[in-house]
Amino acid sequence: MISGVFFILISEAFYFSSANILIWDGLFFIINTTYFILKEEPDLEKRFGEPYKKYKQEVPRWIPKLLFKKSNV
Repeated sequence: MISGVFFILISEAFYFSSANILIWDGLFFIINTTYFILKEEPDLEKRFGEPYKKYKQEVPRWIPKLLFKKSNV
């Protein structure tokens, strides 16, 4: 959801040629990233423990992995 809002704000900034929206988009990204790293992720680690730590290692925070693992067929 956050990445969706991020891209909508970028689109609006270009559509309206607005530096203010682009600045807000940057702040929005920084604020959310900071919140996730400092508050939400530690809370999830406490709640779910080792499975969440493994999940964090395998799933990128913002940009999805586009490479597929080869199957053993």
